[in-house]
Amino acid sequence: MRLSPAMDGAIGPRCRVRTLACLCAAAGLVLFAAGGEIHGSVGAASEYEVKAAFIFNFVKFTTWPDDPDRSGPMRLCIAGHDPFGPLMESTIGGKTVRGRGFSIERYDLSDDLTACEILFIGDGDTAERKALLDSLEGRPILTVGESAAFARGGGMVGFYEKQRRIRFSVNVDATERSDIRVSSKLLQLASVVREKQ
Repeated sequence: MRLSPAMDGAIGPRCRVRTLACLCAAAGLVLFAAGGEIHGSVGAASEYEVKAAFIFNFVKFTTWPDDPDRSGPMRLCIAGHDPFGPLMESTIGGKTVRGRGFSIERYDLSDDLTACEILFIGDGDTAERKALLDSLEGRPILTVGESAAFARGGGMVGFYEKQRRIRFSVNVDATERSDIRVSSKLLQLASVVREKQ
């Protein structure tokens, strides 16, 4: 698994959780270090506000291979069913990561998604979703889906719920094949999936 040296060295063990918690504070969230848990505090942020904040943090702790053609806003695409509505814009809009803002775009699963850098694939037809993941194999696109099975099935990050808390899995083999580097700090909060065991 290739880790990002810049990310790994930038955050000490004492401030790792505090840093992630601060990044989520704008959405009124509390981040728990154990098992990648995040949930709303009293006054409860919605499930998709939480997931949008998670996606922002995934980007903060992930690096993509250098590509001079990728400049300007990061393309965050939502393909298929969009459960966020305006919440993605209200949670992430206006924020930047390493000097780049976000362009939030919506597509059908059958569209050309190869220019996306982050791709949330909504629930829908399993065969169509698998065909999309197969078509993106090896491309530097961080794919995010709605279940732990998503990560086990070739996606990179899959949300799931356990004990009424939203957690996430990371398929490190899929990220490695795409030359996407996930910080060890983020992996410590995730359920790590390996295809070869």
